Parts: sequence; C-alpha cells; structure tokens
Amino acid sequence: MKKLLQVVLCATIYVLLPFGKDVAWSEVLYFDPPQGFYSYTVQKGDTLENLVPNPDHWRITQEVNRVDGRHLLPGFQMLLPDPDPNVLKVFTIPMPITIASIARYPRALMICLDQQYFGFYRYGELLFSGPVNTGGIGKETPPGKFFVGEKKRLHISRGPSELTKGVKMYFAIRISNTDKLVHAALLEGVMNSSGCVNVLWHDGERLYDALKNGDPIWIYHADKAMQSESAQ
Repeated sequence: MKKLLQVVLCATIYVLLPFGKDVAWSEVLYFDPPQGFYSYTVQKGDTLENLVPNPDHWRITQEVNRVDGRHLLPGFQMLLPDPDPNVLKVFTIPMPITIASIARYPRALMICLDQQYFGFYRYGELLFSGPVNTGGIGKETPPGKFFVGEKKRLHISRGPSELTKGVKMYFAIRISNTDKLVHAALLEGVMNSSGCVNVLWHDGERLYDALKNGDPIWIYHADKAMQSESAQ
C-alpha cells in the first residue's frame, strides 16, 4: 500500500515577525520536518533537478519551501521530499478553499503574510494559489485592502535605491495607493523583497491574465484575516 504524504500547512505553527535576519521559511514553518520530508542544506552547484530527481515533485518542493527552483542559495535550509517512488503526495495548501465574505466578487486576490502564500478567488471559491516572498525588515509589505491598479507585462523599476533601479519586473500588477507590485520573480524562500509581492513565473503570468483593474486585493496576517465586513 502506498504511503500517504500529507503536508498540512494550514495547521502549521508559524513564527511571527520581526526576525533579526533573513530566515528560510522551511525553518519558520516547521520545528521538525513534516512527514515525508527531510531537512537539507543547499550546497554550491545544487539545482532543483539534481536534488529532486522526479519532475513530478518539483512543484511541491517549491511550494513547501516558498522558493524558486532556479534560485537555490548555498546555505539555505530547505525541505526535500522523500525519494521513495511509492510515496503518494497530497499537498494541502494553506489558504481557505471558500471565503463567504468575498463571495460577491468575481475575482479577488488574497495574500497571507504569515504563510507567505496567495490565493486567487472567483466568487469566494479558490481557483488557484502559490507561494510568495514579501518585504523584509524595514521594507515590509503593507497589510490592508487594496485594488488592482496599473498592469504592465514588463515594468522597469525606478527605485527607490540604486540597487533596484532598472530592474525588470514581469507580469507587474500595481497594488493601489502604494508603490508596491505583485510580479514574477525568483523566490529565495525568505521575506527579502523591497515590499513587493514576488510570485513564481507561472503564477505571475496566470495572475496577470486573471485579474482586472479594480479587482480587490487583501494583504493580511492570518490572525486578522477578514475580521469584519467593514474591511471590504
């Protein structure tokens, strides 16, 4: 009988900010590796392909670690799936399947800062989801209710620092009344953006196509999510 691997992130104990340094989300979300995973420290030259030989396991590895498979930094502590080919993977995402309070919206984007995860909803029903990296210390992504503003398939950053000027941001979606964007980027598994919400490339493209100008965006902490209708 096949073993059942269940990663239940919605029931995970997480550590709230602030952190004194960049911390890998595999370290924050888990005190011990969940069933079916083991802890591994990334070495120079490691790639997702050589660490996880089975391509069917690449997506779940990225989602559990909130990291892009092309951007594995030496020293990063990550969780790798059990190589047993008979393991059956059932990944339970850390976002509600249904949110009644947003059922009147044809499209809505929910971004949970604590779980570092987003969900795209249609009339309150989860359509798709994925990992994010948000702002680090001193550059926190602001929580609140916002709306989809300007959209650009390719946005060139104008700052605020010399390090971020001229940076190309693909599938960029403006978060209303801020200088922050939701956009595709290489995820490092830590909250180290300049305040933008970074998503995987395929998620960025999908969100860009799905969201329309004026659609609501909620950015929230898990313990304060949708506390009242007045937030809408």
